[in-house]
Amino acid sequence: MQSDNMTNEKLKEQGFTLIEIIIAMGILAFGLLAMASMQVMAIKTNGKANRITEASTFNMDIMEKLRTDTISTISEFSSWSPLPNDPSGLYQYKVKNVMDQGLSPANYKTFDVEIKSSNSNVLNDKTIVFTGISTSGI
Repeated sequence: MQSDNMTNEKLKEQGFTLIEIIIAMGILAFGLLAMASMQVMAIKTNGKANRITEASTFNMDIMEKLRTDTISTISEFSSWSPLPNDPSGLYQYKVKNVMDQGLSPANYKTFDVEIKSSNSNVLNDKTIVFTGISTSGI
């Protein structure tokens, strides 16, 4: 009789109950949802960083061109122009805040180059401004 009671006790302790399994699955689902939202945020941030890197690369091309131009050719223009080396056509630029610096006639000019990203998936255009200095007169 005692062996029957021991066998019944061992059978009761074996395995998981349905409630334990449901709780474990709930904890697992919560963890997976947190990881999924983290992945979505990482993908968005990576895309933004990629666009900033592209804009910086295009800006370096424009800055180098403007730095080597003669001082008299550097001037503001208010309309947006497509970037010459942008195969996607996603970026545009304009030069603004051109200022003569140094003695008269100017030894150098400072200027801002504004790069605009116009993505059809984004509601607002994103802009980034870089400041440069001409070196042709120095």
